[in-house]
Order: sequence, then structure tokens, then C-alpha cells
Amino acid sequence: MKLKKSDTYLILFMAFISFLFGIGILGRNIDTCVYGLFGTRFYNPKEFIGGYASTLTINNLYFGQLNVAIILLTGLSVYFKKLYKSVLINSKNLYINFLTAITVFTLSLTWPFYNYITNGFRQAVGLGFIALFLSLQIKDVDYDKYKKNNLLKFLVFFFAAFSHSSSLYILIIYIFSLIIEKIITLFNVSSISKINIYSLLLSIPFSVGLTFASGIITKSAGDVIGYAIGIYLSFFSFLILIFFNFIIKPRDLIFVPNNFISLYQILSITLILIPFNTQNVERMFTYYILLIAPFSIKFIFSNIKQTYFFLGFLAIFIIGLTMVSTLYDQSLSFNLNLYEFCQKWELPFLD
Repeated sequence: MKLKKSDTYLILFMAFISFLFGIGILGRNIDTCVYGLFGTRFYNPKEFIGGYASTLTINNLYFGQLNVAIILLTGLSVYFKKLYKSVLINSKNLYINFLTAITVFTLSLTWPFYNYITNGFRQAVGLGFIALFLSLQIKDVDYDKYKKNNLLKFLVFFFAAFSHSSSLYILIIYIFSLIIEKIITLFNVSSISKINIYSLLLSIPFSVGLTFASGIITKSAGDVIGYAIGIYLSFFSFLILIFFNFIIKPRDLIFVPNNFISLYQILSITLILIPFNTQNVERMFTYYILLIAPFSIKFIFSNIKQTYFFLGFLAIFIIGLTMVSTLYDQSLSFNLNLYEFCQKWELPFLD
């Protein structure tokens, strides 16, 4: 396959941003101390891929944060490029790559994605592989090509499952969404509105069962560092669930599999059920953004006349919120006082 010039621009741009994150110029945090001390290791058997990527050290040079940035930004780039290409069918490749670069760059510098490139490294690895896995579900123009990538899907599924517990949770939700899709198919329902409602009704018991069985309601629910925003994210998920089901028609998106509806519905309900566990709501919300992205992009480009103004305003707004949250101050101050910060946490940093 011949690489187009605009694809080269996109790759070089993402590689440059990954490099800036990798060497800490764009910020780093406590994980740099922790993983930088380990040397290359698998961390733990259940998350050995995320652990290996996060701790990779060669000749006393630590490459973990660079690995994390490359995996996450590559996953996001592939995913959003396929989404834009599917929604904006007749657009030029340069335009698609420009939108992809701006979207991924904005996400990488804003909450919650910024957290996982500068900290939470294993989840960032899992998030990157989940983005790649979702991109493989998007139907290609060449449907035969879409059907032939089963081996690649399995490999990415495997990498995501053993990167972090949060990415494994999303894959379990994905399996449940396939079951719901099969159940709906048995009823031979053709009405879009009925399909959306049936999917939601079936998603509720699956979500409740998985949420309580997994212990996500209380697991890792320690003291909140920063703002207790779980309740706000849960309320946002509730509004999106209502909005997508009764105002827009996600079934109109022929380029995504049918199970994508129940996929975002199950995670929506999970977030609604755990509002007071900010730690886990924040972890899951990053994946939630990926799951609602196909429907959001389709809606924006189909219904909002001033699309570019809206996207620009949205980018400035979320970057502004991230700045107000002092997230940049924390990561950049850590970057300037690396040795002192690691000593503060009683982690003797290795030069």
C-alpha cells in the first residue's frame, strides 16, 4: 500500500508529539518515578503488556513514557481518522488527516487523556489498544477487507486485555454488547426507535449485573485527589444516553457495527451507577469519549452549520478547563523538580 504524502505528515506530527511527551517536556508525574526505577519488567501477570511497555529500559535509559505516548496517540489517530473518513466520505485525505491531527492533539493536551500520557501509564497503553480495537470494528469501504482482519482484531484484543484492568472491563462490555445484538436480532425488529429502546432495556440488567459483580462501585475508591467530579460525569452520561436514544438516531451510522449502540449504553449505565467513586468514573470516562465519538462526530457534521467554529470553540473550551484545573501546573512543576518530587514520595529516582 502506497503511503500518501498527507499520511506522512500525520505520522511525523504524531511522532513529534509522542517524543515531546516521552522526554517529559509536555509534563510527567509520579509514574515516571515508579516505572523508571523498575527496569524492564512485566509488572504483574494480569497487566503484563501494560507493565512491560511502561517500564521498558534499555542501557539505563527509560523509554516507558515514550512507549505510552506512541501507543496511545497511534491508537487515537487510527481511530479518529477512520471515523472522519467514514463520516466525510468525499473529503480529501489531507483534510481528513488535518482533522485527525487537530482532534488527537487537542485530546492529548486535555483532561482526561492528558492524565494518562503523563501518569497512569498502564491504562494509557490499554486505552491505546482499545482505540485500535474499535477502529478495526469500523466497516471499511472494501467490506471484504473489513471481514479479513479477524487475526489482527484478536491480537489487539489480547494486548488490550492484558494492558490494564480498565481496558479488560471495556472488552467484557463489548462481549455483552454482542450478546444484546444477537438477542435483538431474534426479535426481527426493523424500526430504528424500537431497536434503540430494546437495546437500552437489555443493557440495563447487563450493566447492573456487571457493575456489582466487578466491584467497580467501591474498588479503588480511595481519597479523591483534586476535584470530586464523579457525580457530574455520571449526570453527563445520563444526558447523553437520553439524547442519543431519543433525539439522534445512532442506528443511521452504517459504518459502525450494530453492537456499538449497546456498547455505549452499557458504559453509560455503569457511569450512572457509580457517581460517588470519582476515581473509577474518571478512568471509565476516557473510554466513554471513544465510544460516543462515532455518534457525536456524525451529529456535529450533519446538524451543526458552523461546524468548524463549533469544533474550534470546543477545543479551546476543554483546553481552558484543563488549565483551570491546574493539571498542567502539577505535571510541569514535577518536570522541573523531578529529583525533589521523587524524594518527597520516598522514591529514590535513578538518573
